[in-house]
Amino acid sequence: MSIREFQIKLEPSQSANSLTVEIGTYPSGDQICAPCRVPFELDNMYSECLNPLLAHFENALNPSRLEQIGRSLASVLFPPPVISALCGALMRFPRGSGYVIRLHLKVRDARIARLPWEFAYLEDCPPMLERPGHLALLPCLHLIRQNGGEDSLTPLTLDKLKVLVAWANPSSASYPSLIFVRQEAKALVSTLSDAPYCQRLDVRELGGAGIDELSRAVEAFHPHVLHFIGHGEDAGAEPAIILEASREHNRGHYSLTCTKLASLLGYKGFQRVVLRQWHRS
Repeated sequence: MSIREFQIKLEPSQSANSLTVEIGTYPSGDQICAPCRVPFELDNMYSECLNPLLAHFENALNPSRLEQIGRSLASVLFPPPVISALCGALMRFPRGSGYVIRLHLKVRDARIARLPWEFAYLEDCPPMLERPGHLALLPCLHLIRQNGGEDSLTPLTLDKLKVLVAWANPSSASYPSLIFVRQEAKALVSTLSDAPYCQRLDVRELGGAGIDELSRAVEAFHPHVLHFIGHGEDAGAEPAIILEASREHNRGHYSLTCTKLASLLGYKGFQRVVLRQWHRS
C-alpha cells in the first residue's frame, strides 16, 4: 500500500469575503496549480455548517442535510481548479497497486480552522474515490490537520505505534450526555485495528475516563498518540478537556487543563494529542 501526500493551505484573502486555497506536494510545498480565490463568509459558514453539526446530537439532521453541509465545505476546500489539479497529479502515478492519499491541511486562522473540514463531501474524483462521501469516512483518504509544529517532532523508530482512544461522558447539567460517544469510539478503534494499512498500530480504548483512570492508562501503556472524545471548555483561564468524576472528585466532572495534560503526557516518545470535542464557551 503506497501513500500519496499533498498539502492544502487556506488563507484569508486581502479582499473581503474570500479565501485563498493553495494545493501542493507534501512536504516540499511545490504548487500543482495556481492559488484559487473562493467566496467565503465566516459567519455564514458557521451558521450553515458548524452550528447545525454542534447541535446534531440533540437535534439530529437528516442525511440530505448532512450531505448539503458537506458539499458547502467541499466547495471551499476543493474549488474546481484544485480538484482538477489533484486528479491530474494522481493520474500520473503508476497504476496497479492500491494507495492511500494524505491531505495535510494548513490553516493558520483559528476561526477558519474551527470549521469541520473533515466533513467535506467529495463526489467526483475518479482516481481517488470508489464512492462519494465525507472525507472522514473515506478509507482511501486521510485529512491531517497541521498545526505548524510538525517539524519539531523527532522521528521515532517503532515496531508499533501505540494509540490510546479515551472518551468521557459526564452527563451532568453543565456537560449533557453525548449519545453516540461510545459508538464513535468503538468505530474508531475497530477501524484502526482492522484496516490493512494500520497493521503496525497497537490501539486500546479507555471508556468513561476520569483523571485517575486516564493517569493509570497512560502510565501502564505509554501511548504515542492520545485520541480524546468528549466535552471541552475554553471559557476559563485555560482550555480544558472534561473528564468524568473519579472517587476523589465527586462534582460530576473533572476539568483537565492543557498544562496538566501536557504534564501527564510529558514522557519521551509521546507525539500527538487528537481532540474530538464538543466545546462550551
